[in-house]
Amino acid sequence: KDVLLVTNVALSCTEIEDMRRQLSKCLMTVFRSDNSAFALAGSSFRELDYERTAIIYQGVYSHGNNAFSGPYLERYRRLDPYNRRFPFLPPVSTMEDVFLPRELETSEYYNDFLRPHAIDHMMCLLLKSGDRVLGRLSVTRSRHDGNFTPREKAKAELMVPALSKILEEKMLLEQSRRQIDLLKSLSVDLVNRGMVILSQSLELLYADEEGERILFSLNAAEKFHEGASVPLPEELYRHCRELQTLSREQDHPRTLERRLILKAGRTGKPMPVLVRLVRPLSRPPVFVVCFDPDDPGLTLAQSLAEAGLTRREREIAGLILEGLENAEICDRLFISARTMETHLKSIHRKLNVHSRTGLLHRLMSLA
Repeated sequence: KDVLLVTNVALSCTEIEDMRRQLSKCLMTVFRSDNSAFALAGSSFRELDYERTAIIYQGVYSHGNNAFSGPYLERYRRLDPYNRRFPFLPPVSTMEDVFLPRELETSEYYNDFLRPHAIDHMMCLLLKSGDRVLGRLSVTRSRHDGNFTPREKAKAELMVPALSKILEEKMLLEQSRRQIDLLKSLSVDLVNRGMVILSQSLELLYADEEGERILFSLNAAEKFHEGASVPLPEELYRHCRELQTLSREQDHPRTLERRLILKAGRTGKPMPVLVRLVRPLSRPPVFVVCFDPDDPGLTLAQSLAEAGLTRREREIAGLILEGLENAEICDRLFISARTMETHLKSIHRKLNVHSRTGLLHRLMSLA
């Protein structure tokens, strides 16, 4: 009966946020709980996003920093043994599954955080789809209310498969809505073979089928940056970060962009890439990465690459074509005047020109 009640409550909710609120209240009633917490997975689906945990504490529903979650995020999260054993725990676990024998009552986490909040017993429902973490629902009790019984754990175990499936479907639907809204707000006007959209923290927000395939082939041919949440070629990562720095430090239009050539696949075939830092209306900035776009600027970049210009030399040539003076280019690329002169001599030699005017004519013909 309780399993059907909880499942029906989850099914009746149209939005994830409503599901978190209603499901938390329902589970608190079913399991005679004082408080609850419902954390969703982060974008990688490997860990939980504790910053956005929905909490019912002392009867009040809230998100983020409050009297309970504030201290947890600032200090006690790193002491929480659940986070250390998180990948290895069963779908339903209690504090006895998480703490080692005699560890509970001697731990700082329990004595300084849980006990002052009258949390002596906790049961956690881990919602997953295969290896992908979707979320975690926790309910708590005081010592006066007693521990969760084996029967209650068995009841929770029956709930987990249905709740996991419902949450996954709602997360996929919400992700699809966000992607559609994002694409509408960007108004990308370039014809391209593939496209990906990255957040400011370089998390993958959207990728069409060809964009995902190309990104994978680039990672096979290029050195990639391991610090990003999604593997990115080192040069692409660097351009994104430079655009981000430029947008913070200078007055700029709504859109900033960079053009580059990367190697794709095992053969290392040149792949023109356009990176745009775009500020959609009423949304945080995003990076739009277009692969092989129908763009004259990238035709120029490819021609310069075939002429033997290095990545930095191609950047300088592009900025010269935009009309920037040497000093402006030095400021933009954070290079010295001597380094600039060295690059210019090399560009002149490779393009067989002898003056800045000749260089501009050559660049315009290639573009």
